[in-house]
Amino acid sequence: MSIKTKDFKSFAYTIPPPGQIYLARLRQGYGEASILKPLAQLADKIDEAWGGIEPPYKGFAVPCLTTWLPGHNTKIVTFCLRFIKLLYNEPMKVGIFDSGLGGLFLTKAITETLPEYDYIYLGDTKNLPYGNRSREAVYELTEAAVDYLFRNDCELVILACNTASALALRKLQREYLPKHFPDRKILGVLIPMAEAAAEKRSRSIGVLGTVGTIESGAFIEEIRKIDPNVEIIQNAAPLLVPLIENNGMEWSNPILKEYLDPLRNADSIILGCTHYSIIRGEIERFLDEEVQIICQTDVVPEKLRQYLNNHPEMDAKLSKNGNRNFFVTDITTQFLELAPLWFGDDVELELVEY
Repeated sequence: MSIKTKDFKSFAYTIPPPGQIYLARLRQGYGEASILKPLAQLADKIDEAWGGIEPPYKGFAVPCLTTWLPGHNTKIVTFCLRFIKLLYNEPMKVGIFDSGLGGLFLTKAITETLPEYDYIYLGDTKNLPYGNRSREAVYELTEAAVDYLFRNDCELVILACNTASALALRKLQREYLPKHFPDRKILGVLIPMAEAAAEKRSRSIGVLGTVGTIESGAFIEEIRKIDPNVEIIQNAAPLLVPLIENNGMEWSNPILKEYLDPLRNADSIILGCTHYSIIRGEIERFLDEEVQIICQTDVVPEKLRQYLNNHPEMDAKLSKNGNRNFFVTDITTQFLELAPLWFGDDVELELVEY
């Protein structure tokens, strides 16, 4: 099977400028072995593509690489590309994925806690909300987004979307990562939130989430691993994300009352959707003062700090230039207005397809 140009455009786009040291190593070590000659050939072509430009001018590299790749054996060239990228060991970024723009609120909290890292935010605004979709649809959409982030130099991806964490995370970790990116990591937000709730030692814990998250039973499963005796009260809130994303909270009072009434007897309540952090103040107005709110913006940034402290090998791979990029799959006037409000700074949304 031979490669078609379109199949490798996105992959070739991510190849970094190679540098003379390992190009020489490729030519010297593999140029004489007949089965690995494509490595030496590819080294020459990548060198030609980048032309020593720093920072890399990818618009020139893509056509150069993709005019050479067609006609070569797929498996050999795939191996060559991944081998060269591995040798380069380019510092990588932290990717944050959400089904919409609600994850910007969490991204703001993370970047305030860990400002030195480089971040790529990806919001699937074209397909939001995820909460009412099937498990299969959520997995398919989440895998595509994660794959995009990994192909754009993310070493670690955080699923800011609770629905994606509940319905897609385990399969991604068990099946997708070992096959495609065995050296990368995907983390969810659901387990840190469940741990934070269990640590409160409440007699009863309420969970407010999307239909998909609630029906998955993921919060119940994770909380009971820590505290098997705690009472857990759940309620789905399918209308909240559309209201939040469409700036419609002025009509939310009767809806919030309907969703929160079943949770009134809980000692603490998990806001089990990234978007709910944005309306924390509105939610608190419907609850007694002694009810403890467990919110992603309070929990996830510190949990991420702990994770990186406990995994110095991961921390060493992450670039630390304080850069932020914001990608979305659809842009509307509404999104352009909400993004800076939720991130708290000027946000330049870039439209992407994958």
